[in-house]
Amino acid sequence: SVAGRIITVGNGVYNVTKWGVNVFSEALRKEVYLDNIKVTVIGPGVVDTDLKEKIANPEARANFKAFAAQLDPLGAQDVAAAVSYALEQPPHVAINSNRSANRLRKDPPRAGRYSLDQ
Repeated sequence: SVAGRIITVGNGVYNVTKWGVNVFSEALRKEVYLDNIKVTVIGPGVVDTDLKEKIANPEARANFKAFAAQLDPLGAQDVAAAVSYALEQPPHVAINSNRSANRLRKDPPRAGRYSLDQ
């Protein structure tokens, strides 16, 4: 996810797991490309899921909710479109990474260290 690229206080484990997926994917891509196997990382922005309710740390949960309130969330169909785009490319085209961003809502509330203007 895009959030794995935004380092925030209290989310170190989340950040390192996301970076681990990216590093593993890059290594795997280099190992299998001669076998005509493609590896793509799909990194969506904020997706409309129940993730914000499952964040155990109350401060992190509140900060994430405030941050997410600034954005129009992506839906499952948006993530599916990114996956389809990567899969539909001809054999000689590799989409190594696809990061999808959210649109900023008009006059969003500010959200401390998660604010988009930092």
